[in-house]
Amino acid sequence: MPHSIVASFLVLLLTMGVSSGQTPGIPFRTTVPEIAKAEQLIVSVAPDWSATEVTIFLFGRADTGGRWQLAIPAIPAVCGRHGLAWGIGLQGGARPGEEQKKEGDEKSPCGVFRLHEAFGLEPAAEVGKLAFPYRQVTRFYAGVDDPASRFYNRIVDAARVQRDWKHAEQMVRPDGLYRIGVVIEHNWTQIPGFGSCIFLHVWRGPSFPTDGCTAMAESNLRTLIHWIVASKSPLFVQLPIDVYRLQTSWELPTLPTTSR
Repeated sequence: MPHSIVASFLVLLLTMGVSSGQTPGIPFRTTVPEIAKAEQLIVSVAPDWSATEVTIFLFGRADTGGRWQLAIPAIPAVCGRHGLAWGIGLQGGARPGEEQKKEGDEKSPCGVFRLHEAFGLEPAAEVGKLAFPYRQVTRFYAGVDDPASRFYNRIVDAARVQRDWKHAEQMVRPDGLYRIGVVIEHNWTQIPGFGSCIFLHVWRGPSFPTDGCTAMAESNLRTLIHWIVASKSPLFVQLPIDVYRLQTSWELPTLPTTSR
């Protein structure tokens, strides 16, 4: 998620009661039927729960009954500086007894997620031909990370809505990390305090973890954005390698041998 002011987050914990042991009340699903309907998967695998580096694999298949094929070689990427925790996605919440992602924990969500849209600073015509929704962001756009806002976990044009948030991340950043990206539908039902504004975005470099997003080199991210096709129902899957055994019940593709 975007960087939050620590003091604001502490106030949030006190006012909303989101503690390290609290869960959103969403059960974990041992099967994810949406995977069977997908023809494209972006698979992000971490060595373990505390890792800050991940490897991304792009898998495709000709139809929903086909065999998964590796479409693009492994892409190096980084995740949250405090590793990973279960997000809220198509798999539901966390597995029983395992950690659930919270707002401000600087952990990347693991699970299975839909992709919402691509975004960037350039007009769509300058990005090139895409087969996926794209939105140009301007200096008025903000990613709202205030759980008290009705716009929580959404990118909004602040010039077109009535502001009700106390803090948010500006989408036009001085460091340019959001010059192009993809919105991940993590916690898309907007449960307050369980994480917001999770993107695939441009990294600072291979040694710089994020505040909770997954980031990679701009050239690789642009390749990914031009690869995804909305009609193929692409999904984002992020898991530690030891949890990837769920590929049996979730029907995930087999990873290349070198990644195991």
